[in-house]
Amino acid sequence: MAVACPECGSAELDLVEVLEDERRRVKCESCGHEWLRGEARVVYKTTASIDDLRKRFPSPEDVKPDILDRADLLKHQYLKDHPSSTAQAVEFRERYRQVFSKEGLKDAAPQDLKDFANSSLAGNPGNMSRFNDAWNEMGAEEGAQRVKDAIEYLLYGPDDTFIEDRLTNLIEGRRGFGMTGFREALLTKVLCMVEPTRFLPINKYSGVAGKKEIAKWIYDLNLPRQETVSWTIGRLIIWSNDLLLELVGSGFSDTEHAAGFLWWAKDEMRQRSGQTPTGTEETEPDLLVFKDDDEGFRRWMVEHPAGFYLNANRAPASDDVLLHKVGCPHVGDAEPGEVAWTEQYIKVCSMTSIELEAWSRIEAGQDARHCQTCA
Repeated sequence: MAVACPECGSAELDLVEVLEDERRRVKCESCGHEWLRGEARVVYKTTASIDDLRKRFPSPEDVKPDILDRADLLKHQYLKDHPSSTAQAVEFRERYRQVFSKEGLKDAAPQDLKDFANSSLAGNPGNMSRFNDAWNEMGAEEGAQRVKDAIEYLLYGPDDTFIEDRLTNLIEGRRGFGMTGFREALLTKVLCMVEPTRFLPINKYSGVAGKKEIAKWIYDLNLPRQETVSWTIGRLIIWSNDLLLELVGSGFSDTEHAAGFLWWAKDEMRQRSGQTPTGTEETEPDLLVFKDDDEGFRRWMVEHPAGFYLNANRAPASDDVLLHKVGCPHVGDAEPGEVAWTEQYIKVCSMTSIELEAWSRIEAGQDARHCQTCA
């Protein structure tokens, strides 16, 4: 039986697409009418929902009673010596809560946004040199607009998306959003401004002062490494925050006060174990860029045999960006003192490929290709 357009009866039809459920979208060439034909095949989704995944994340019930007792003793000791947080931090949060409101964000002054990124109040974001370099290079107006776009998407994005996934998109440079250097630490700090009763100003999931390390040292919980699970970095950030907030309990003046306890208690436990507290350690930037510096690049590879690096053109958007593992034979040989690897190209180095892939999307406007020799 011939198929005809239900609107005009024409048999001049085009197959537009075949859907995943095997229905066909058909278009009439004569009148332009489109419709679906066929029975939809039932598609069984085997992937876990975000709620299912969250149930698998560690919970307060996973902490042993004696560990909880130890944490309570530490908390009592801390509150005795530190009864409240600073008034300056309270004022800072209130100011930027208004700046980041829907109405305030549109008219936010560029200098206010730059000051926010560089302030250590209400959560120190760490070294902001990459952000400041990018801001100065593109100019205050463009830099401010990119920051506004990122904040607007994070806080007021589509209703059918989860904040965990919007956070991931921004950190990894997806969907064209993002500002160089305005990533995990500053995005988390934004959340602390607009929801100060929920978000702890602990701006990194993992690191010297990260949530993962705090959970281990204080509560003996092994939170997952991001690269070993299917949970995205945004989900790990949000879920670990909520876990620590529940574990730390009441008695604090605000979340910054609670975060201060968590940092102090972690260092206290490390000191008791004989390890160096975080206050005396030096942290390394997430990314290092080597330009006209073969010696520095060579030294970094020796010190980071499990690391990764990107080979990129001096103007990254004009050429392919290739991701390698340290040890890849494509590096070739170069005599000490020569500049061969970083003369015409730059080498962008990190301990995680995720950082580098996000850099490529933001800085070069393209996905990095993976070297097939060392992939």
